[in-house]
Amino acid sequence: MRRFFVLWLESNFFLPLDATHQHKIGLLIQIFIDEFETVDNIQSEMLLMLLKRLIIIITRLAKQQQFKETELPDARFDIIREYNILVEHHYKTQHQVAFYAEKLNKSPKTLSNYFAIYGTKTPQQLIHERIVMEAKRLFYYTDKSAKEIAYELGFEDAAYFSSFFKKQMGISPTDFKNRKETGNVGK
Repeated sequence: MRRFFVLWLESNFFLPLDATHQHKIGLLIQIFIDEFETVDNIQSEMLLMLLKRLIIIITRLAKQQQFKETELPDARFDIIREYNILVEHHYKTQHQVAFYAEKLNKSPKTLSNYFAIYGTKTPQQLIHERIVMEAKRLFYYTDKSAKEIAYELGFEDAAYFSSFFKKQMGISPTDFKNRKETGNVGK
């Protein structure tokens, strides 16, 4: 009996994986695991490179399996992919879509339109989600205070970060950290 895997993307987007892609992604996951266990001064660079490779593989799969050329012209698809890569590089210091739009030589409205055409999250939502994901990671794996994390994520005002985090998560950074410490994160 043939095993069938799917790769989950966004909230309702699935990609079936053939044996070749199962093998590729399986190898990549194993390399991720190995790299997480290897602590040295270039670990973050290696993890970033692996993440880029994963994004490229997934993008190619999505392009091949889900989108017809008339639905998603290469130029638009590439802009969306480049946007995501830029966010990954700059989310700690750049929180506004205008920065990324300028880097891509597009207007913020054009970027929003590209994302809206395909029913994905807005460009601003992607930035916010990446910031929150990093904040949660820092709360979980470090002993940094909310104020330290706020500054690390490019917030000059810790109170604004606290308000931002609560709006995104429905819980204050302090309560999130306390839940983490008691083992009740996500409950």
